[in-house]
Parts: sequence; structure tokens; C-alpha cells
Amino acid sequence: MKISKSSTKLSASITKACTDAQLNSGFVLSQLVGVSGRPAAACATLSTVGTDLATAITCLTTATATASDALGVGTSPASNNPPCGNGKLDAGENCDDSNALQESGIGPADFCPADCSIAACTPSGAATATVNFTSAADLTGLTIVLYYDESRVQVPGVNSDPPVQNAVLSSSFATTPVDTGYALRVVSIDPSLVGVAAGQAFTVTFDTCQGAPALTAGDLNCFVADATDAASAPVFGTSCSVTVP
Repeated sequence: MKISKSSTKLSASITKACTDAQLNSGFVLSQLVGVSGRPAAACATLSTVGTDLATAITCLTTATATASDALGVGTSPASNNPPCGNGKLDAGENCDDSNALQESGIGPADFCPADCSIAACTPSGAATATVNFTSAADLTGLTIVLYYDESRVQVPGVNSDPPVQNAVLSSSFATTPVDTGYALRVVSIDPSLVGVAAGQAFTVTFDTCQGAPALTAGDLNCFVADATDAASAPVFGTSCSVTVP
């Protein structure tokens, strides 16, 4: 009973603080996904489908409690390994940064995924993916996080090294990509400051991994961490999608 009353009070407070447009927008939900840093499978579509805020909060709270990382599409064998996040390399781990979070597009980049393991990849070719966005207004700023299955493809280089920059191209935005080995954060700015209409955000040329199946859209997952218009105001409801030729 107390929990129910607290939940009702929380929802009422949020509703009072936010407009209906904000509460119903996918952008707010994708922000929650990003801040949580460890979304669960049930939360993976919150940024693209309509749902109420209470459902989103419940989903993400549960995800945080269980430290699930299902939004990421990697296939590391150490997935949900209990010692992950203890700051030590345990069996099945090749990184451990003392947390069980993953790259969210907000704050410093997280170079160790929520399962503390990044799959090895021997480059054997190349594959291209296109990230598109939909928006109610033209954008001058856009931050997208693209998760990829690192056992199938990887971005050449690390962090924001020249190979990473060369792998990300946009005909409309000036991009600043940061690669973490399992996710790619791309901060995009319209140099004209006029705003870019919905459409293609950028393309990524990956290295394909030796022996891995051909890249498909199912090996990639994206969400919008930030979107702003010419007045530097947030553009609610902005979402992204990925296509593979």
C-alpha cells in the first residue's frame, strides 16, 4: 500500500513538472534509458514506442536493480557475470572499471561494457551501416549512441582517433565520434546552425570480424541521447533507426 501511494505521488509530481508533450515523447524515455546506463530488454523500445512515464520508470528501475544490459547487442560470454564491476579482472572478463554500466551518451564515455567483456575481432573486410533520425523540428545538435555486436564488427581505431573519425561520415553534420569497443557515441553539430531536417544522420564503415556472419540491422541498436534545435532547445520525440545495405 505504501509503495503504491509513493508511486502515485511520484507520478503526480512528474506530471506536474512536465508538459503532456514531454511526458508522451520518446525523447524523454530515451533520456531515461541513457541515464540508467543499464537498460533491460523490456526497455529497449521505450525510445521508439508510446508508453506512459510510470511504465518507463518501473522498467528502468528494475533494470538498474538487476544490472541488465540487454539494450547492448554484444555477445560476450561473460554477460551478467556477477563479479563484473568489482574493479578486478575475474574469469571471463577482459575489462572491469568498477561499475556495471555501459555507454549512455551522457557524461564521460564508458569504455567497459556492463558485462566486463569485449569480444575479440580479427578484421577481414568492411561493412557499412546508415543511421537515420526522425524529428519534429530541424536539428542543430544531435547525439546518438550506436551499440554494435563487437563479435561481428568493430570500428577501426579507438576513442576519437583518426581511424574512428574516418569511419563516421555525414553529409549534413560535423561529427565527433567516440568509440568504446562495443558502442559508438556520435555528437553531431550543424555547422550552419540553421538546422538539419529529418533523414540521414551519418554512416559508419565497420571492420567485419573474421568468420562472423554478414552484418545485419539486428546486430546494431541506437538511441538518441540529445537533440536540440536552432534555439538550443531540446526537441522532444526525436528517434533513430539503423539500416544495413
